[in-house]
Amino acid sequence: MRSSELLDDLLKDTLSINDIFHNQFLNLSTDQLNWKPGIESWSISECLEHIMLSGQFYLDEITNCFLSKIPEAESPDIIFRPGIIGNYSTNSVKPTDSGVIKNKMRTFSRMEPGKSGIDTKKLFLDFKKYQDELTILINKARYFNLNTIKIKSSIGKIIRFKLGDAFRFVIAHNQRHIQQAINVLHANGFPRH
Repeated sequence: MRSSELLDDLLKDTLSINDIFHNQFLNLSTDQLNWKPGIESWSISECLEHIMLSGQFYLDEITNCFLSKIPEAESPDIIFRPGIIGNYSTNSVKPTDSGVIKNKMRTFSRMEPGKSGIDTKKLFLDFKKYQDELTILINKARYFNLNTIKIKSSIGKIIRFKLGDAFRFVIAHNQRHIQQAINVLHANGFPRH
C-alpha cells in the first residue's frame, strides 16, 4: 500500500472515531459515562481516558520525531511495508470488522484509567484535543518516510515501530477501546435516562 493510501485510511478511521464520539457519547449523562457493566469492567469514560493515556505517549514521540527531522519538500509517496512487530501489535489490538474484540489484555498501571478523577466536561475537551492532535500528525506524516523513521514503543526503547506502524497501532488501539465503550453502551443494565 502506498503511504498516501495508508494515511488516508488512518485519517478516515480517526474521523470515524470522532463521529462515534459525537453521535453516541457526547450527550450521555455523567452517570451513564461512569456506569460499569461489572466490577472488573471499564466505563465509557474510562475507555476514553485510557485511549488518551496510552495514545498520548505515541503522539508525543511522533511530535518529537517530527521536530528533530526535516520534512521532505514533496510527499514521499512510497510503498509502506509494515514491520513484523508493528503488524503483529496492530493486528492483536484491532477489533474485527464486526466489532469483536479478539484478545483480552491487561494494561500497564501507568495507563490504567480512573486514577486521575477526570470530570466528564474535561474528558470531552481532552478527547477532542487528543483527536485533533492525532489528525494534525497524520497530515504532517505525509512529508516523512513512514518506513525509515522509527518510533519508540510504550514498552520501552528496545521495541521500535516504523512511523507508519506507530500510527496503525495507535488507531487500532483507539478503535479497540471505542468498540469497548460501544459495548458498554449496549450492555444489559446500562442506565437509559
